Amino acid sequence: MTDNCLNRIKGLFRTICAQNEDLKIVTFLDAQEAYISASSHDRRRQNCDDIGPLEGLLLGVKENISVSGLQWSAGLGAWKDRIAAVDSLAVGSLRAAGAIPTVMLNMHEGAFGATTNNPHFGRTANPLDPKRTPGGSSGGSAAAIAAGFTDIALGTDTMGSIRVPAAYCGVTGLKPTRGLIPRTGLQLLSSTLDTIGPIAREVALLGPMTEIMAQFSSSDPFSRSAPLNWSAEPSDTLPLGLTVGIPTQINTVDCEEVVFEGLSLARKTLESCGVRVIDVDVVGWKPSLARRSGLLIAEAEGAVSLKAIFERSGSDLMSQDLRALLSYGRDLSSERLVNAYARTQLAALAAHHAFAKVDVLLMPTAPQRAFLHKEKVPVNQADFTSLANFHGGPALALPIPHDFLPNSVQLIGQEFSEALLLTIGKLLETQLSK
Repeated sequence: MTDNCLNRIKGLFRTICAQNEDLKIVTFLDAQEAYISASSHDRRRQNCDDIGPLEGLLLGVKENISVSGLQWSAGLGAWKDRIAAVDSLAVGSLRAAGAIPTVMLNMHEGAFGATTNNPHFGRTANPLDPKRTPGGSSGGSAAAIAAGFTDIALGTDTMGSIRVPAAYCGVTGLKPTRGLIPRTGLQLLSSTLDTIGPIAREVALLGPMTEIMAQFSSSDPFSRSAPLNWSAEPSDTLPLGLTVGIPTQINTVDCEEVVFEGLSLARKTLESCGVRVIDVDVVGWKPSLARRSGLLIAEAEGAVSLKAIFERSGSDLMSQDLRALLSYGRDLSSERLVNAYARTQLAALAAHHAFAKVDVLLMPTAPQRAFLHKEKVPVNQADFTSLANFHGGPALALPIPHDFLPNSVQLIGQEFSEALLLTIGKLLETQLSK
């Protein structure tokens, strides 16, 4: 046991060194600190000292979340040399639980995009097929898990930026309840929509990570304390009378046929386990219209969050593409912005009413699987994922096996229902692996 953690970390770093030049997943790592931490973990194991629930796991962190002593660029050229002075609260909690956060991961510039084709740090490739995108904006985080670069990872989710990359890379990702994980130490894009969440290869690690990070922070105006006896730990059994609803609205979105095949397989699997699965009309939710409204909000709020760089000229600081998006948001009329907020609130209310009929919503994570770098970015990529950001409840993306490119479905629940989603996700994961 003495050298177990240290040797494993060295092995992961050898993998990174061999593959990262082509995949462009890792932007910064501190090998010396990782080796020191790994040696310390091994000594604690050898001495039978108390060890944390994430003891010795290598943690990769999206570049917009601060890790003390490491690069904190938010994917922007202007902050290439910015070094974080302190851990974000999320990272600090995971570190205290035994994780080793010494690897920073590529992301779409400013956390505003769908491909992680970063003009300052390179284009991240999907480890399942390097000719394809890992998605965005947390593309590096999902790709790091798929490539075996890290054991666990952190991403951020504005309208699906954890779940879409998880879907494209064939891993699991959770957007927790809004306010559950404090955003202190996060470089914001959208102050009302951004959420920090975990990514891992399997569902089992998502619950412990979420529970460890959950805390109240007075420095985050959206922070909330979890209810008494709340837990993100999945159960071994499903609750009696569980009803899962598939929104009829997904039929209004142009999807690849194979995506519906994955959804059908997930439905049949749940039904075979005794779960009642029904079609449900989420009255008032118009996926494409709501997603476009969320985009307007992100553009307007991003112009404020990134103002310090946005008002400085130079493509080496911020690309013209991102500058154009933020300029559009800055110049939005008050009427259009108010209407955008109203439409996202209507979508949130539609989800709220749907949960009076069902316990959980089930739908595809994205309307398509990972697309080729050379292909045009699908505008509807976040049509399904954005609903959970507007509603505020948790959402879990998990892979559905197909061929070399997996499908993915997502489960959306009411606020603080992480344990239920993870229980269902664990069941699906187990049944589909047989």
